[in-house]
Amino acid sequence: MNDEADYRPVSPLAVAALAAGLVSSLALLSRTAWVVPIVGVGLAAAALADIRRSDGRKAGRLAALAGLALSLGCGTQAVTAAVVSRWISGGRAVAAATLWIDAVREGRLGDAMRVCVPQALPTPDPDAPQYGQTGAEAAFAALPAVKALAACATTRPPMSGVLQAGGDASRWTVRADLQPCGGDRADAAVRITLAEQIVTAAEGMVDRWMVTGFEIER
Repeated sequence: MNDEADYRPVSPLAVAALAAGLVSSLALLSRTAWVVPIVGVGLAAAALADIRRSDGRKAGRLAALAGLALSLGCGTQAVTAAVVSRWISGGRAVAAATLWIDAVREGRLGDAMRVCVPQALPTPDPDAPQYGQTGAEAAFAALPAVKALAACATTRPPMSGVLQAGGDASRWTVRADLQPCGGDRADAAVRITLAEQIVTAAEGMVDRWMVTGFEIER
């Protein structure tokens, strides 16, 4: 038997496709690696075409198919996980904004302030009339966005959430439409920004959605 006649070189593209498929697992860890499965699929397709054109002179079809399967599997799983994570975080952000808005609407200003980061709260004016509120609550109640939401005492404004710039699933902006509340704010909305943060609670360190800012927008 002639060993040289039986030898078939492996397509370099098939080897590259298999390597890309193995590395495609990185796409599950970081979105910046999403390009790897795409490259893997492209290399696998090119390898299969190269092997087919060789009329049996090149080997590596199984390696190319394995690389294709790994790239498709990891890529699909990474995208699915990202979509589900975004859907869950968006729901949590809107729920947190709803609780904050309800606290403002119901006059529970202390509760509303506790879910705000310190940078989002105003500095109390010691000379302002307080009418039974603390100085911090009086300053909070005087903010335009808070006053507008307090006027929605009988109607919860409809809300919609969108990712903040950069696509970070832990940072969302929720828009509360003031039109159902009527009055001079009927054409406006309150834009609330939220972020998922690690905070200290009675049960230890937990992650919670915190209000990082709020303002009137038209």
